[in-house]
Amino acid sequence: WTGVDEFSYLSDRVDAAPLPLPQLKRAVRVCLVRHGQSTWNAEGRIQGSSNISVLTEKGTAQAVTAMEMLEVERFDAMFVSPLERSRKTGEIIWSGRNGPVMQIPQLREIDLYSFQGLLKEEGKERYGGLFKDWQKRAHQFEIDNHAPVRELWYRASVAWNEVFQQYEQLSDSGEGYMLVVAHNAVNQAMIAAAVGLPPTYFRRILQSNAASSVLD
Repeated sequence: WTGVDEFSYLSDRVDAAPLPLPQLKRAVRVCLVRHGQSTWNAEGRIQGSSNISVLTEKGTAQAVTAMEMLEVERFDAMFVSPLERSRKTGEIIWSGRNGPVMQIPQLREIDLYSFQGLLKEEGKERYGGLFKDWQKRAHQFEIDNHAPVRELWYRASVAWNEVFQQYEQLSDSGEGYMLVVAHNAVNQAMIAAAVGLPPTYFRRILQSNAASSVLD
């Protein structure tokens, strides 16, 4: 971790309470999908918000299965993480559909700074007690002068505001249904932010690869 990356300009790495969610003008259903298995998932490597890993053959097949399971759902729009593993999953699910597709950088996976790219065993060897904090007390864990989980909860609230702001600009009539394709940790935080759960709930709402969760 050099202290700067392609997302630094967003200034969304903030250790603060989540923002209030926007007041909606109509009922909206949201389907949150995690990307299919990636190369780093298969290797047991820590991905964070890095953009190096891609879908494996298994991950592509999982995305196709998700597409088939969701083909009867009538989504108005898709919002997707800019990271390749989620972007490709969304592309597969959205194939054959009409409607806008928008990348939201706040939907990227949790920022894990110097942990990114390490095998889990390497993390244990290099960081010892700090890695144990990440495993056992993630909401208190800090690295490189950042608090990844607390920052993620804040960023999830920013993501909700951005998604709903863009969605309201598409149409303001009738009930809405949007698809969000992102990552395990950020989807956890999105769900938690929506129902008011604090960062202590990190890892209590998990998604398998290409799994979906629906919020009304």
